[in-house]
Amino acid sequence: MRKKLQYYYFKLRKEQKIKDDFIARLRCAMIGEGMITEGNIYAFDYVIQHLPQIGALIEIGSFGGMSTNIICYLLRKYQKKNLFFTADPWIYEGYHDTARAADAQYLHYMDGSNRITRKAYTDFVKQGFIRNTQFFSAENLPYTIQLFSDNFFKKWQEKQNVTDVFERKITLGGEISFAYIDGNHAFDYARKDFEAAYQHLVVGGFILLDDSADFYHYGSAELPAFIQKIYPDMKCVLKNPNYLFQKM
Repeated sequence: MRKKLQYYYFKLRKEQKIKDDFIARLRCAMIGEGMITEGNIYAFDYVIQHLPQIGALIEIGSFGGMSTNIICYLLRKYQKKNLFFTADPWIYEGYHDTARAADAQYLHYMDGSNRITRKAYTDFVKQGFIRNTQFFSAENLPYTIQLFSDNFFKKWQEKQNVTDVFERKITLGGEISFAYIDGNHAFDYARKDFEAAYQHLVVGGFILLDDSADFYHYGSAELPAFIQKIYPDMKCVLKNPNYLFQKM
């Protein structure tokens, strides 16, 4: 009953939001509009305004480029020069993969389709990301690496040279000023992403956890309590309704 009451409370409660015509147009123009909340956009705006001068921005989970292009825009708007890196494997995960693991036909196609393959769908999304970002963020393209987050952070730790989806070479590694964790929402995966980003987070830096609101049932919603217990230097500075932490 308590969870149900929390859910309805947050559904009725209005998230803090920003009014920006460019962002409004972005949300009309590309795939993924339904995957980003007003609260996260408000958090991006808050972070970029208060961003430490040193350290790169990291986004785990880019999909079609909605959040990526909003962050790129806000970096331009507030004249921030921090480098921005994103990572996404563009691997399809179906709604019922666990329950239908033995169904080869289901595992081959996009959910609800017997015509569009999973590979075709993920290629479509990836190409959409590239096209969207080159169009809306040509002035400050992020460095986007096609990797699972574990491999991305391993290469970051080892300061490896990589080639991004725009065919540019870049050396990973260094300090992080902001990490947006929007990859696998299972607790262990979200925790590992948080801990990997935390290792390089500068004092004053931020980590935003997607789908971490109290009323969600994802594993990522269990992560804020873990962080508050284990990491006393990480302070929740915004809950809208997802958690934004800052390193003190």
